[in-house]
Amino acid sequence: MIRPAPATLLRALAACLLIGAMTLFLLEGMVRFLLPQESPSLWLRPDARYGHLMKPDFHQRFSFSGTDFVMDVQTNALGFRDEEPPPAKPGVLNIVFAGDSFTFGHGVQVQDRIDTLLERRMSEAGRAVRGINVGVNAWGTLQATRYLQDHLGILSPDVVVLTFCENDPHDDSYFLEHGISFDRVRFPGKDFLRAHSHLFRLAQHLYLVSRKYRASQAQAAPAMQAELAAKASEQARRAEAEQAPAAAFAPPISEEQWARTEGYLREFMAGFLAHNPNGRLLLQATDPLNPDIQTHLSSFAQRVPGVGYVDLAPAAGRLSLAERRLSFDGHWSPAMHQISAETLFQSLMPSPR
Repeated sequence: MIRPAPATLLRALAACLLIGAMTLFLLEGMVRFLLPQESPSLWLRPDARYGHLMKPDFHQRFSFSGTDFVMDVQTNALGFRDEEPPPAKPGVLNIVFAGDSFTFGHGVQVQDRIDTLLERRMSEAGRAVRGINVGVNAWGTLQATRYLQDHLGILSPDVVVLTFCENDPHDDSYFLEHGISFDRVRFPGKDFLRAHSHLFRLAQHLYLVSRKYRASQAQAAPAMQAELAAKASEQARRAEAEQAPAAAFAPPISEEQWARTEGYLREFMAGFLAHNPNGRLLLQATDPLNPDIQTHLSSFAQRVPGVGYVDLAPAAGRLSLAERRLSFDGHWSPAMHQISAETLFQSLMPSPR
């Protein structure tokens, strides 16, 4: 048997590496041209207790595919997209805004975000407000309430505005299963690839979507299938009425997931009221026209002392889906942030009789 010379093996290996590199280079070019990916959220970092947090004192200019809009992300010393919170003062209403990327203000600048608009509106009405925004992309209800519970002493809220997103229960499920939100696999050069390779970001996105889909399917026991199918049909009818693809709405929420969400909220309220007996939790929904979400959040608010439901549906219903959501991203438009701020203002500053 004639064995190939080492030089021949090296040449074959070099040829394979060259072909592989050229293939990846061509695929990268195709993805950049046909499926350009958004800039990566470089401000996020893994965290064992909360799945992930944001890096403190970090700055990134985040561009969106298909638009010239650039979102400026500047975090403070606590790691949130906000100014440094001033010390609490007597007579100043302390409002903490919690939730996921909608609270964070993905797709808008800070000056067009709920908290900024509400603070301005309250100030115009003569009410001093200390607002703190602790919204973090891709947090579920579990992570948001856990962070609030852990930091009640620092945040000192009189009012907590928690914006519930329709995918929160699914994010909670993923976090409970894996113990972390993302970046479970680390290797040298990963941050460089995330920052510079559209092909890598596409592969990472498809992987995370498949993992979340498999997790949701595995947790859907046979008894839940009919319930979820009925909710999915309702989602399809809404999508048709809104002239939108079904993918514009998150997967339906099972009653088991709702029960778990309520458990997180009850646990938080117990700690919140122990810290501040006059504390108020105001719940609002990123999809205020979803009847399932409306029913569950409003029912919870009626049953639990200190909790209120801020119904954005009357004002949001006057806008089309295209007016409520950003065309280039899918998060709230500035118009929806304005609706949220005005509705919250009415909840906090009722009109005089």
